[in-house]
Amino acid sequence: MDPLAATGGIFYFDDENRLVHAGTCFAFRTPLSALTARHCLAEDRTYFVLFPGGGGFDNVLTIERHPTADIAVMWLEGSRQKVEELGGDSDAAFFADGVSDLSLGDDFMSYGFPSEGPAERAENGPIPRFFKGYFQRFYAVTQNDSNYEAVELSIPAPGGLSGAPLFRPGSRDMVMGLVTASATSFAVEERIDEVDEHGHRLRVETNRVITYGIGLLLGGVKDWLDEFAAKPSGDSALQQWTTKKPRIPDSIWRRQIALVPEATYPGGKS
Repeated sequence: MDPLAATGGIFYFDDENRLVHAGTCFAFRTPLSALTARHCLAEDRTYFVLFPGGGGFDNVLTIERHPTADIAVMWLEGSRQKVEELGGDSDAAFFADGVSDLSLGDDFMSYGFPSEGPAERAENGPIPRFFKGYFQRFYAVTQNDSNYEAVELSIPAPGGLSGAPLFRPGSRDMVMGLVTASATSFAVEERIDEVDEHGHRLRVETNRVITYGIGLLLGGVKDWLDEFAAKPSGDSALQQWTTKKPRIPDSIWRRQIALVPEATYPGGKS
């Protein structure tokens, strides 16, 4: 399994027809579905995904957004059918599944497409980068409309990296979570207080800024993934997806059939 071949960038065209980089995603359970951070996907945009490891651009047919967690599933049109070109066999094209047996201090690897400047401008990136770190704190994110099990990362999460996979160094086809945000804290190293002749106080501080990333743990949304990351919902989306079957290698289609009950496929197996 080559995790770099299963990781892609998300793009759309803005109102002025400029290419915009929205974030990172990764193929999950099948070559036709991809996970990303929910906040990367606005409701009123049409998105497409580029997997630099092979397969070219792929249109996003339908999106399932988690109601409270910062995660979404995208179902792709199917231009990544020649999955053998991505790494030699069908298993190289996507992360097999998620894992939840995690411990404080566990190592992780990540790969994604952070931007070189403002993340919303494609000309500032994306630049593919590999990251490695460890889990330094588990906690729950409960703010605004977000509520999910999270992990604090020992690395920063620059703009454009949201949605990138957090996978195990020793088992790279198993993903533990995805990047959702970056946070900062600071320590005051020096403080100078001065009072001028008019009695005005002037305070000058020198701070050491610490930046770290935040990730969503897939184990906390397992039931939702089992429902929405095995097949697209809705008759129209499902019909669009299943009509792509003739272009899918038999080995991949058989694996998809094993993930979804036969009754969900129009006309059953063929």
